[in-house]
Amino acid sequence: MARALRIEQPGGWYHLTARGNERKAIYLDDADRRHFCELLAETVARFRMSLHVYVLMGNHYHLMVELAETNLSRAMQWLNVIMSVTACGLTAVTSAVGISFRDATRRWWSIRWAGDCN
Repeated sequence: MARALRIEQPGGWYHLTARGNERKAIYLDDADRRHFCELLAETVARFRMSLHVYVLMGNHYHLMVELAETNLSRAMQWLNVIMSVTACGLTAVTSAVGISFRDATRRWWSIRWAGDCN
């Protein structure tokens, strides 16, 4: 069964998450976390998104972004693929081959946030 179509709207807020393959760690140390944050900052600038909140967990991450353009799919694909193929400690230490994220080019989750904090 195909997944539901992702509806992207400029000005829309989205809760995003992606998880490591086999639920394994995607960061081994603080250097890996800093590297991810650098890539995240580049993603936000490159795809003109506003990053409001981020949380780095051991085997996944959460982001709350606001879109300026309808390019969320391209942004997430870029972030996950570039994170997977750059020299992060996890790949170097474990001699892992391939991508770090589960189906990095397609598999990430988004929920359009339409709520009010009050």
